Amino acid sequence: MAREQIIWVDADGGELNLNDWIHYFCLRNQKGIWGPPFTLQSTKTPLSEGSQFRGVIIGERGVDLSQKIKGSSRTELVSLLRDLSQRMDPQKGEGKLKFVNDGETRILYCRPEGLKEVVDKETVAETILSFTANDPFLHDDVPISEIFETAGVAGTFFSTSFFPMHLTRSIVYSIQVINNPGNADTYPVWTISGPGISIQLTNIRTGKVISLGSLELFTGQELVIDTRIRKKTITLDGVNAFNYLADQSSLWPLLPGDNSIQIEMSGAAAESSVELLYTPRYDSK
Repeated sequence: MAREQIIWVDADGGELNLNDWIHYFCLRNQKGIWGPPFTLQSTKTPLSEGSQFRGVIIGERGVDLSQKIKGSSRTELVSLLRDLSQRMDPQKGEGKLKFVNDGETRILYCRPEGLKEVVDKETVAETILSFTANDPFLHDDVPISEIFETAGVAGTFFSTSFFPMHLTRSIVYSIQVINNPGNADTYPVWTISGPGISIQLTNIRTGKVISLGSLELFTGQELVIDTRIRKKTITLDGVNAFNYLADQSSLWPLLPGDNSIQIEMSGAAAESSVELLYTPRYDSK
């Protein structure tokens, strides 16, 4: 079993392995890694025993990593601490923690909180690295792409060869089973290339629908429906098209496991296609 790698990628794209066993050692007493924080909500009823359960809220995730830093000399340790302090500056923006175990990588998008409680021992120092993740779930490092089109040959996406799922030129294009291998809901990005009208995307498992009934796509136009949390946009050739979303619609997620997806679009041609892009999410590394 290979040693776990914990890599911090800052907002500028710079990478630092926090567990390289040369200068940086990430100790085992890690906090906030094995699950997001849950809060149970309930309502108390006057003059009645107990309370009524209302639901579960998943909050932002806080992560604390106990870090050891080792230099070959006092000068090198000071240099390492200065570099680490700059990388942990929260003013730089959101970065990501990459947890690599036996070739599998999961990513937590988060913001650092600087160095805390530095204990300096001449050539060795210990500190706590704290991070806050507004999205409390970890992500796969590579998204999954599924292509639905009227015709095509084998292609390559993200190093995986596949044959596009062929659609017919009827109103109901395709019903396909899409697997979400994560253990949390994941919100996909749809890219629809025209021509086409009466566009409707349905998750049969949940019964939820995305309907753009009044929108007509012409050849060469591209509609992007981004259902991701804190995104929630619909654009037509880069211009806001959210007003086309029908009232009964919901920018629905893929649930863990198999999801039966129905794609409907009439007026298609050989150039028409639908791409589904999603990144599985997990509650722990």
